[in-house]
Amino acid sequence: MIASLWRTPFPHQKIALQKRSHPVFDLLTGFVSVVICFVFAFAVVNYVIGPIQSRLVGEGVIASLIFLPHGVRLLSTWLLRGQAVLPLAIGEAVSTFYIWQPDFPPHAVVLASIVGGSCCYILLEGFRMLGVDLYPSDIAMPDWKALIMIAGLSSFINAIGHGLAYAQTYSSLQEILQIVFFVLGDTTGTVCLMFLLLFAMRYLRQ
Repeated sequence: MIASLWRTPFPHQKIALQKRSHPVFDLLTGFVSVVICFVFAFAVVNYVIGPIQSRLVGEGVIASLIFLPHGVRLLSTWLLRGQAVLPLAIGEAVSTFYIWQPDFPPHAVVLASIVGGSCCYILLEGFRMLGVDLYPSDIAMPDWKALIMIAGLSSFINAIGHGLAYAQTYSSLQEILQIVFFVLGDTTGTVCLMFLLLFAMRYLRQ
């Protein structure tokens, strides 16, 4: 199903590709879109998924078990490469300051946001330098399993980076379990977002 969705173009795609748009406009559009998507996904987690999770499993689990913003991180970076890093960092900073509102100093939030904005790009570029290019290509199908693996690995880097930014030592069992929940939530959130987008694409193509 995923393969067929990837191969099937939108009816207007061939016409749209023939139109030449200004690169600055494309850059600004992509920038704003990434910020909005991240903030929206964060709001869904905070106001919808979070309360449901608390009722089902209680307040003991700190991390969201379906963290959609990490899917935004991965897919935005996969599509836009390095151009996604700054809007992702801004989106996370805005979400943290205005939605989550934790009791952390501003410089720690900014540092954590930079880690979150760059974690997927670091891994994708690292694999590319090793000869494994996972970015979109016209001649190869996307390796969805590899992208899900990237989601998990980048989540681990992100969790460690956030811990350092927020002065966590990860010396206790609870803090180590927190990393496990972060990785689990980020990975499941990425998979859920992928399927949501694929079903939306399938609906629009009907």
